[in-house]
Amino acid sequence: MSSEDRLEEALSAYNTKIDNLERIGDSDELLEAYINRGTVLMMMEFYTAAESDFDEAVESILIRERKGIPVDLGLYIRAYENRGQLSCDVDNPRMLSDYRRIIERLPELRHGTRYFTTKDIVIMCINCAEDLLDCRYADEALPFIDKALESLKGKHDVWAENRYMDACGIKAEALKSLRRFDESVSYYNDAIKVGERLLYEGNIDDPYLLTLCYMYRGDVYDALDDNENALKDHVDACGSLEEMINNGSSKNRHLLVELCQDIAARLMDLGRVEQSEKYLLKSMRYGLPEAEEAIGALGMPGPDDDDDEFY
Repeated sequence: MSSEDRLEEALSAYNTKIDNLERIGDSDELLEAYINRGTVLMMMEFYTAAESDFDEAVESILIRERKGIPVDLGLYIRAYENRGQLSCDVDNPRMLSDYRRIIERLPELRHGTRYFTTKDIVIMCINCAEDLLDCRYADEALPFIDKALESLKGKHDVWAENRYMDACGIKAEALKSLRRFDESVSYYNDAIKVGERLLYEGNIDDPYLLTLCYMYRGDVYDALDDNENALKDHVDACGSLEEMINNGSSKNRHLLVELCQDIAARLMDLGRVEQSEKYLLKSMRYGLPEAEEAIGALGMPGPDDDDDEFY
């Protein structure tokens, strides 16, 4: 049976279940059925119908709260999480209000809560924090990241360490947005330290995240007027991204060209003209692949010839 057939089967089963439960009245079972059917509809990309089910779930939660009836934590969080995901837009206030509702009960969430293992908690918290940062709500992203970091404490398997790197990078980005630059550098340091070790061991999930951590930490050093460390981080980001492009794991030549041009300008300001020219040539090479042949035809050295160390 294909995945599409399984989803159709699950949807049909939930339709029948909800029809039967609605005749009986409000219950945890009906609330859970709305959430589960909405999740299936999300997977099938029927987003309007999915949102309608999550609306029903949230309305049930609000009615219970007004009556003083306890609401199961897992059902509560999953309803607001899923509806918030569907509302992820800077111009849609519903996502922010739904995620704020999760924050109210986030301290209660732990392994074994309905729907949630430790991994589920970490993934949910990272996803919500990313949504909030994308919509420029850095303050609200922090409780989710802190919960993810708390859940990862003491865990050193490869999956956990990759998620720790992710979470530290996201927290650093949030702190950067809030102009808490010294704290931001500290979390970028942690992300980079773990990322470099995972890369060395061949266990890193996404080397591009390490590249971004170098680049963004360099941006924070810029904000702190630490030009030397800013240059060093951008050089490291450039080298990391260039290696990824050359081995086929990234195609982001545009970012590499921007980094090369930025480094060239910084080096020129420092009077290091020869090194600046090498990065300008490198930006030409990756910005216009045919330029590499032209450079060779003119007998000019390539950007990697006799490349000297910066530090």
